[in-house]
Amino acid sequence: MKRSAKRSKRGLINRSASEPLHPNARCWSAKEDALLGTMADAKLARQLRLSPAAATQRRNKLGIPPFDTSRRARRWSKREDALLATMADTNLARRLGISDSTVRKRREALAIPPFSRAIGWNREMDVLLGTMPDTEVAQRLGIGENSVSRRRHALGVSPFDGYFPRRKWTDDEDALLGTMPDREIARQLGINRKTVRARRDQLGISPYTSPRALVAERDWTHQEEVLLGTVSDAEAAAQLGVSRNVVARRRQRLAIPAFRLPVVRGQHGWTKGAEKLLGTIPDRLLADKLDVVAHVVWRRRAELAISPALPAPKPIKWTRQMLHLLGKKPDTWVAERFEISTKSVLMKRLELKIPAYGKMGASEQPRFPRRLIKQLGKVPDAVLAREFHVDKNLVGMKRRQLGFPPVIPTPPIKWFKKMLDALGTAPDEQLAERFGIGTRSVTTKRRTLGIAPFQTQARSKWGQGGQKR
Repeated sequence: MKRSAKRSKRGLINRSASEPLHPNARCWSAKEDALLGTMADAKLARQLRLSPAAATQRRNKLGIPPFDTSRRARRWSKREDALLATMADTNLARRLGISDSTVRKRREALAIPPFSRAIGWNREMDVLLGTMPDTEVAQRLGIGENSVSRRRHALGVSPFDGYFPRRKWTDDEDALLGTMPDREIARQLGINRKTVRARRDQLGISPYTSPRALVAERDWTHQEEVLLGTVSDAEAAAQLGVSRNVVARRRQRLAIPAFRLPVVRGQHGWTKGAEKLLGTIPDRLLADKLDVVAHVVWRRRAELAISPALPAPKPIKWTRQMLHLLGKKPDTWVAERFEISTKSVLMKRLELKIPAYGKMGASEQPRFPRRLIKQLGKVPDAVLAREFHVDKNLVGMKRRQLGFPPVIPTPPIKWFKKMLDALGTAPDEQLAERFGIGTRSVTTKRRTLGIAPFQTQARSKWGQGGQKR
């Protein structure tokens, strides 16, 4: 009894024995609870390295009111209120030096409809389309960038490419459009895939359809339909000579359940041969081989503390043109130009000791703070990159150099029958706390299934000046 009392004081026991404890559930300390309500939930979530939904959920459980931002609410003058109906919220926010949400909330409080202006396009304005980026055209004409993009797409004008002049298409090149995928045509002609797609849309040519996609519309025989569900989709696809997606779509259309092996049913259903495969190939490939959900493979591998197997990247053939552009153009532009990842471009450039586009010298290497290095392998690379304002690829490269494994994100939530039956029987916050997930996930699932929220008597008396429903 004394030990359990000490553990409860420390925060190690915060649930009843009947409620399941999720492996990702957080044990809050007294200092962390004291911070709730003193700042915005999003700011506190960044400080404690958790999601904003978890901070909001904990604050609502303890009955702490949200952080009051009325103290910082600005006072609007009559002249500023008069401008709400004369321009867009973004332009007015930029003019007054405030955020867009502040302008939008003030406009909605005064019941003013959003500003809309019909743009009268003339010949002089249309001539500018495609000669410069849409952002510069919008700034020059004093309109929104989305309006410029919609007008350019309506006229079939290709986007501006400031690095290469607009190419002239020959009759032989136009004849290739639609006969093969746009990526293959772009590779043969040495241009970007978006350029091929824009030219094909301009001529009204439908995209290329592979023969495998046409097989899905073929007539299925009775013998082929009898095979569905008796073996895995991958095995049936190999026997019929089609893709697995074609088999899966036909099986789902006929309402035939998928084939399941009894090898991994339950916690003790794993055989020694199946457990030996964990970590040798990616989880999705092993799930396809065992014909189970990838979450089951991930859960068993996590229980046995087996590190995941990352898929081997495809080798890239670096041409002279690709190597010539390294360091002369941004890495993101080179990656989009040749349809490869930005990480591959960065690694190749660092391997050749080529300085980045307008940033680092040839012999300079990025310096990382000690706080960042201590958190490598414990916090996702994207979170560290946003916190310390460093490129995510550089963070991942530093983590691999030090030999730290990557932080694997949590897999999608698997909804059981008991969880689905409980939706609507209690508030979403209580169900989220019971299941160990976020409140937003519970609310989204309940709305998707069309289940009404849990109604209480206190909810109809919300606020002192509110109206009863």
